[in-house]
Amino acid sequence: MQNIWKCFPGVQANRGVDLCLLPGEIHALLGENGAGKTTLMSILAGMYRPDKGKIILKGQAVAFNSPQDAMAKGIGMIYQHFMLVPRLTVAENIILGDKRYPFWIRKKQLKTEVEKTIAHYGFQLDPDKKVSGLSLGEQQRVEILRALYRKSEVLILDEPTAVLTPGEARELFTILRQMADEGRAVILITHKLNEVMAVADRVTVLRKGEVVESLPISRVDSRSLTRTMIGRETRTNYRKLLEKDGSVALKVEALQVAGDRGELMVKGINLEAREGEMVAIAGVAGNGQEELLQALAGMRRATAGRVFLQGSDITRLTVRELLQRGVRMIPEDRMHTGLVGNLGVAENIILRDYQSPAYSSKTLLKSKHIDQVAKSLVERFTISTRDLISPIRLLSGGNLQRLMLARELLPKPALLLASYPARGLDVGAAEHVYALLDEARSQGTAILAVMEDLEEILQHADKVAVMYNGRLSPLIPTGEAAMDQLGAWMAGIDWPQEASPAVS
Repeated sequence: MQNIWKCFPGVQANRGVDLCLLPGEIHALLGENGAGKTTLMSILAGMYRPDKGKIILKGQAVAFNSPQDAMAKGIGMIYQHFMLVPRLTVAENIILGDKRYPFWIRKKQLKTEVEKTIAHYGFQLDPDKKVSGLSLGEQQRVEILRALYRKSEVLILDEPTAVLTPGEARELFTILRQMADEGRAVILITHKLNEVMAVADRVTVLRKGEVVESLPISRVDSRSLTRTMIGRETRTNYRKLLEKDGSVALKVEALQVAGDRGELMVKGINLEAREGEMVAIAGVAGNGQEELLQALAGMRRATAGRVFLQGSDITRLTVRELLQRGVRMIPEDRMHTGLVGNLGVAENIILRDYQSPAYSSKTLLKSKHIDQVAKSLVERFTISTRDLISPIRLLSGGNLQRLMLARELLPKPALLLASYPARGLDVGAAEHVYALLDEARSQGTAILAVMEDLEEILQHADKVAVMYNGRLSPLIPTGEAAMDQLGAWMAGIDWPQEASPAVS
């Protein structure tokens, strides 16, 4: 890629970027949220056309008018935000758009073909299951399989391990290394520097749309990469654990919660979180974590068990009643269930509280006061935005997450339910998010966070439990937790006898 420029309204995403990709290598692409990584790779994958610059493939200049053009040339991309058709099955999504298959292919033949690929790469997926019924983690695996199935010569992966266990991530990297050894080229967009150091051959760093460094991995280390990405040293020591124990804020007793199809997803778990404490729930997506948080937030009814907040039974309260009690939530999918992309910053700030007397009279919104609150939050949470009215879908992932935190932490909640608070964020953005959560803890907020990165859990949380197949392991202080043990539990291996029992 030579001298690539790409501009969106109000945003210069790429500025004269040069990128050289060699056959047989795994090339890591790093940069803060908004640095232009995904835009650059979307150009290579045919999603966007550059405003200026050239793409040269095997010595020949090429121009892609669509992702289909790029795929025909052997370039495939797995996006951070999934590109699947919910109403189709796993098998149908894997072959979708593949011209090797006629329109009239038999379902039995299709299932057999896809099952071979699923078995070859060791993924646990039902080829007949519709994507609409899959967890985010399972959807990610379908995306990975679709690209691997087509044997792309250039494979681009945008945060591919975000919803995988450490063991699954190692298996994926083994597959990627095999592909590279066969002469294919792999581009890995990731914020996990340990992954870069473990699997990459070369690394390119973008900052504000420009290349600031491109080197063999042997000439860098995690610390130097962090400095290059964000232009400064990062904070490494976080306050953990209160000097004295806070009182119990959240208590969950024998809670059971059903999924969308009536199957039991949360199977009789017990859990406590104290004031000023962050409790992390580790696990691969799809093991009941989402249903647990939805039940605690009033978005889904529990089928059995009880939930207490500061000693009061809140099991049957509605979402609005829980908001009034100080229960706030950062959902897993910020752009579908957390924020409204076509609204501005100010409108999203009041989205959950617009009926509050602070924001509205009986008939009208208090626009001036809303703008004042929004401006103060933009400054306090360092949200980078042109103004308060532009659609927030134009913001980077880090700014969207800060906006979510600004809205949910504004009322100083008693309990914050956070689903993957730093997923997909670069080192600097994640650092800021955890600093904000740390500030909330210091003010007495109890935080229950669903997370998958064990290193982040051990660094930032006070206690950790693993959720697998709807069951919960015992809570362990992070200072006493072993990463290998947690990783095994995430895969259902050596499950502790004293964990919450399975309920049929």
